Amino acid sequence: MNSETLLLILLGTGIVLAIALIVLIFKLIRFLNSAQGSLQGIRESSEEVLKRATDVMIHVDEEIERLDGQISQLKDGLDEVMYQVNETLKRSREVEDALIKGIESFGPIIDSVQGVAQDIEYMTKDVRHKVNQVSGFFDAAEDAAKTVRSVTGVVRSGLWGLAVEVASLATGAKASLEYISKGLGNGPKKSKKGGG
Repeated sequence: MNSETLLLILLGTGIVLAIALIVLIFKLIRFLNSAQGSLQGIRESSEEVLKRATDVMIHVDEEIERLDGQISQLKDGLDEVMYQVNETLKRSREVEDALIKGIESFGPIIDSVQGVAQDIEYMTKDVRHKVNQVSGFFDAAEDAAKTVRSVTGVVRSGLWGLAVEVASLATGAKASLEYISKGLGNGPKKSKKGGG
């Protein structure tokens, strides 16, 4: 009787463990299904965020192109202004030279003309300096726009890659557990039919 009792205890323990394992597998499958649903929701949310980010980037790109056009127009305008300033300075120097040659006896007038020419030259240098500063600002704005494009490209690929990896992992785990649970589920059902 001891061996029969021991055998019954072992058999009962084995059955209880098998049932517990089956229950655990089914709970795990439910959990994975729930996780996959959550991951699907996250994926859909991330796709929406990605779509919005893409729309924003398209808008940013359009604004950058518009600004590039305006910057080009401003640079062209500044080039024309610099040309006109240089021409004015050149003509004022020519006038100064002509006055010096023609009216050497009028010293005070010549000194005044020289002072005006120096003032014009100083103003021209100041305008050149300011044009160079504005040009540097436009170059910095263009560099900032390129940086925004680069960062957006990295963020765009990063979110999508993470979503695909997480969804693939959940799908693979679910399929494996379903296969195992079907295999375990068919075994006990056959033995019950055979014993009944």
